[in-house]
Amino acid sequence: MQAYSGEKLDGPNDAVVLRPFLNKKYGMLISHGLNPVLNKINPYYGSLWAAEEAVANYVAAGGNYRDASLINNYIWPFPDEESLWSLDKSVDAVVDFMSALKIPVISGKDSFIIDLSGERRKSD
Repeated sequence: MQAYSGEKLDGPNDAVVLRPFLNKKYGMLISHGLNPVLNKINPYYGSLWAAEEAVANYVAAGGNYRDASLINNYIWPFPDEESLWSLDKSVDAVVDFMSALKIPVISGKDSFIIDLSGERRKSD
């Protein structure tokens, strides 16, 4: 997710404040953290990095980390033993990180491509 801001909506950000009602003084702050290269090296520490980056971006945009919550989205295209191990390590990292900060994970989603015939499909 890349958010853009500025008068011409051409300034990239790692966080954004959405204010759907301009006459109200409230909104929602959304930030993200992601580095798939680190997750390939070490899924536990790569996931810690991503969670920390998301919270740091949240704070940099004016949020208080105690008000934050995490929504996790995992994408594993071919769930085999190795990739499911890395998913398990990623989930462990997020649980450890959020437990340390005492803030919730309010949602999680996984996306798997599974061919029940036992064959992997090539992406088009």
